[in-house]
Amino acid sequence: IRNAGGAYEAQKRKLTFAYDGFPKLTKFSLEADGVHYQERFLNTSYYRWVREHGDIPKVPLMGAPIPPFHKFELPTKGVGDNTNTQVWQIPGDDVALATTDSAIVQTFDPETLATYGKIDWKDSVLHRNIQLSCAHPQNDPDNGNNGLINLAIDMLSVWQHRLVVFRMGADHQRIPFGE
Repeated sequence: IRNAGGAYEAQKRKLTFAYDGFPKLTKFSLEADGVHYQERFLNTSYYRWVREHGDIPKVPLMGAPIPPFHKFELPTKGVGDNTNTQVWQIPGDDVALATTDSAIVQTFDPETLATYGKIDWKDSVLHRNIQLSCAHPQNDPDNGNNGLINLAIDMLSVWQHRLVVFRMGADHQRIPFGE
């Protein structure tokens, strides 16, 4: 399964950077009867907002959209879950994970590609409201590769950050082991 930008424009505005595209899952398999292909947009709040408003929401983007946002336009609340970078499936987990450089992780069905929704983190890794993460977690070698290791970055201020390395298994609990 691959995850990448699958569309880059709305009626009123278009995106200018590859990493800002609406997340689209694609998968294929080679079977005795031929090649099977499936694709589906990840049903994020970002994607739903674009479809409902015909515009790109003002959220953190890698590049300025065309036309650009007005400098006094306020950010759009609650739709910054554009998880369009990576796909992970932890052994023993029934769902797959879609990630990006924010701490938001979407879950989806690896068979149908149907979106289940965001993981609601309730752990000690989240310290403040603004948190970034690595879009490319690593297999956890100390757990027989049955989990992942990732990094969370709390933005405490412009000059102060908190880096937390954590493990996560199929239970979706982030367990910090380095700071």
